[in-house]
Amino acid sequence: MTIYCSIVIPVRLPLLNVQLRMHHRARSRSLRVLAWEVRMALAQRKLYLPPKPFTKAVLRVFRHSTHRPDHDNLQACVKGLCDVLQPLHDRNPCGLGVIANDAPDCLTVYVEHRQSKAIQTDIDIEDLSP
Repeated sequence: MTIYCSIVIPVRLPLLNVQLRMHHRARSRSLRVLAWEVRMALAQRKLYLPPKPFTKAVLRVFRHSTHRPDHDNLQACVKGLCDVLQPLHDRNPCGLGVIANDAPDCLTVYVEHRQSKAIQTDIDIEDLSP
């Protein structure tokens, strides 16, 4: 069990209801900001992007907010983060290449809510690649 990184980004991941009401340009801007925040959080911890994406990983996300969101909103808020962690390609211009894919056989995702006034998201990425 090797944890690749444990980072904190100063952004609350947008919930599903918020994402559905966003204009497509605002949504792409939000993904670019998220990618930038993840990259800066890794740099602050003196961690670098892996040379090869992890083929099997566990992603744990702790979203801080004052009110507990309903279950489907909480689960869906990691979609943008999973997209950002995948490799860069023409359909994913914000990819960082940390994980190979977000398919269930490659990535296990756990999302939890933490009651807090802090505007932040805690992210743990564990590499289970053979």
